[in-house]
Amino acid sequence: MDFASMLSSYDGAAAAPAPAPARIPKKSKESRLSRDERRLRDALEQGAQQALSDARRAVADRPPKKRIAVCFTIVDGLPHERCWRRWAAELEKRGVDVRFYAHAHRREKAQRSSAWLAERMIRDHYE
Repeated sequence: MDFASMLSSYDGAAAAPAPAPARIPKKSKESRLSRDERRLRDALEQGAQQALSDARRAVADRPPKKRIAVCFTIVDGLPHERCWRRWAAELEKRGVDVRFYAHAHRREKAQRSSAWLAERMIRDHYE
């Protein structure tokens, strides 16, 4: 008896047991969204990608700006404040962005000493 005839006479009774019925998968979060919700989500994603692309192009097209940040650690006022402000104004004329920050030991007194300094105070204060 050849192999082909053996296969044709085999009824499969001794074959592996039938597989268990497939479990019905739970609906994914994606499939629970309505058509309108999916459209809205897709439009928002597309808009966000476009905005990011526009921002990257805008940043790439302009030359990088020079920046300086100065953090003063003071007790209750900024000595020579006028000199610092004049120095920043000169740098601004040259295209340098200057930012001042101040951390004061006596915060309330420092804020009363100058409105300009009060605007530049670091909000968080730990002792």
